[in-house]
Amino acid sequence: MRVLKPLLTSALSIGLLVTAQPALATENSTSKLGALYQPVVEHDVYRNLTPIHLAVVNGDMEEVKKLLAQGADVNALDPLMGNAPIHFAAQAHNLPMLKLLVENGAFVNLQSVRLGASPLMLAVWYRNIEGVEYLLSLPDTDTSLIAAFGMSAQDLMTLAQIQRIKLP
Repeated sequence: MRVLKPLLTSALSIGLLVTAQPALATENSTSKLGALYQPVVEHDVYRNLTPIHLAVVNGDMEEVKKLLAQGADVNALDPLMGNAPIHFAAQAHNLPMLKLLVENGAFVNLQSVRLGASPLMLAVWYRNIEGVEYLLSLPDTDTSLIAAFGMSAQDLMTLAQIQRIKLP
């Protein structure tokens, strides 16, 4: 508990927790944390995301198709990290969604604004092997991109201990 309370306080101070309020200890509290803190976590990851971002995050293929038909920007960036819908699909192990976005003009080498991570890097980091294989099958995928943290997709593969895929 000595570690958890400062972490919650720090999370509150930097905005990861919108509120964290002391809870009343009750006789039927089931955890030590519940007895001391009642965190109300409203992590605002989804604030200001476009409808296409939200549909991709939710894995809603039909909604993504509908939004694309209505002219949604497949390369729109989210305001928090500067990720496009393709970044979310690469993380989510959702190969059909990844393919749909690419087929509709998603930039396969688009680097997120904040981290400089490409869809390939995110697929590697999240161990989305099918996504990695698919992205590598595309002629435009650039495996030499370097993220803001100084690593390439190959560096991430080494770090993640993914050995069955070889980058060109």
